Amino acid sequence: MHAPRIAICSFSRGTANGIAQMDDLLCDGLTKAGFAMSRFCLDSSRKSGCTKESGIQILSLDCAFSVLREAFDAVDIVQFNGSFDPCVYMAATEAGVPCIVEAIHSTEQGGMYPHIDVLVCVSKRVREAQKYPHCRIIHNGIDLHRFTFKHGRRHTHDAAILQVANSTKQLHAGLDDLLPELLTTHSGTRGLLAGGRKHHPHPCMRDYGVQKNMEELYHAADLVFMPSVHDAFGLALVEGMACGCLPLGNAFTGASECIEHGLTGWLMGNSRQDMLDTLRLAIDTLGTPQYENMQRMARSTVEDKFSAARCLSQYASLYRELWQNRSPWQERTPAPVNWMPLLFMVMLCSIDLERAKVYFEKFVRAGKILEPILLDHPNGRITILAALRLSELLSSEGQHSLVRTFCALLRASHVHLPQLETVEKLCCG
Repeated sequence: MHAPRIAICSFSRGTANGIAQMDDLLCDGLTKAGFAMSRFCLDSSRKSGCTKESGIQILSLDCAFSVLREAFDAVDIVQFNGSFDPCVYMAATEAGVPCIVEAIHSTEQGGMYPHIDVLVCVSKRVREAQKYPHCRIIHNGIDLHRFTFKHGRRHTHDAAILQVANSTKQLHAGLDDLLPELLTTHSGTRGLLAGGRKHHPHPCMRDYGVQKNMEELYHAADLVFMPSVHDAFGLALVEGMACGCLPLGNAFTGASECIEHGLTGWLMGNSRQDMLDTLRLAIDTLGTPQYENMQRMARSTVEDKFSAARCLSQYASLYRELWQNRSPWQERTPAPVNWMPLLFMVMLCSIDLERAKVYFEKFVRAGKILEPILLDHPNGRITILAALRLSELLSSEGQHSLVRTFCALLRASHVHLPQLETVEKLCCG
């Protein structure tokens, strides 16, 4: 029996992206372990065509399904990043791929599609959000040879706090917002920013932008601060822990699985005052025996629970298990391909409204009702509501015939929403 051929599919790539970093680690590590790996990325900003960059097949939305459908004929396992997948599952199903894995890196409900073999959750918090019955928790991992341990505080008098957040991450309050008030009680505090996020400038803060060598910043900072709203895991917190840069994370996110409060870092509440109080507590700990002991415990925690070797071993075991236990007679429910243009529309609404309109019209012109399987899923509802909002815009632009046809298709698909009635009244008016 040959080792399974695996395709990893995503919607993101680049340095300032934790999911892309995990895809890099997975593909590189499993290739070295003897697996045949291929990697695809759907790029909604690309208007047409496909290219290959650093071993990744970059696909535009217009060619994604056809390219994936053909490529999957030579693939045994397809893994895609949920919870919102516009075509990978459809292509894998039509190609008859034996095993399909969904990896969830968010606290949203995945399992949009039936008969996925397993849904991989990166944390217990992600698992708690799932209704899909076949789930497995595999924590993210980091390269301990890259993120080396540096003991002790970084500067004798100053406290250096590093915030890692890209432009898409939602924060309760950024370090640029908190630093002026923090300086009233801890005047020797400096802020370091990484990730390319826009911020309010301050003389005690330096922005390093998107950084590939993050370990250098962890070695330059005493604390890594992530006041995120929805983090499913908190990769930067674990990287910091490995380097001896103690973490401060939101107690109501995946950070609670990485950090033991007061032992390997600190957990914060959602309020501004609680974040300030926790920052002050952490700064007051710098240079004490407690701080040095916490550094050692943080590194030990990463070695035991969050190493790249452990993560890769768990994924390899999962793939082998799926491949060995696959059924040659497995039948999957036909993929809901009629949804595809609307799913692409959702991806484009916030970045290219004109292209979103094109995919909306493609759905309408096809004249096919929506398969019922997605109607009860949160992302199915989100998709329909986004299409109805776009319908209101198109109606205001005079495209009443197009919108009326769309509403009729929704009615035929057994969609019953007050927003649909609103759009129908606009068209009649």
